[in-house]
Amino acid sequence: MVKSSKISVLIVEDEHDILTLYGDVLRKEGFDVLTATDGGQGMKQALERNPDVILLDILMPGVDGITMLREIRAKGCESKVVILTASPTLRLNEGVELGIHAYLNKAVSTPRDIAQLIRQTVR
Repeated sequence: MVKSSKISVLIVEDEHDILTLYGDVLRKEGFDVLTATDGGQGMKQALERNPDVILLDILMPGVDGITMLREIRAKGCESKVVILTASPTLRLNEGVELGIHAYLNKAVSTPRDIAQLIRQTVR
């Protein structure tokens, strides 16, 4: 598969409105956006598509974000990961141990803040 010159971002978020908002803004900002509504879908997309950055919610039904991150790291996925959560300290130590690059509190971060952080993370 030929990789696009655009920065590819996988958003893994179970809240539909947030997923749609982030996806729309990041597409307008010029990113190639993939989406998943749970950790199971997120794992599949991460392993198949190898995005540059994964925006990952921690609290999701079924496979949570930390479990997904642990699984994709074990299978060799080296995508940069930004944790998006409303509870920034929740399981943060586990995320750091698994190599997250940043985290954002989605209650106070705008989609444009996220776009800026993605660009900084990929540099």
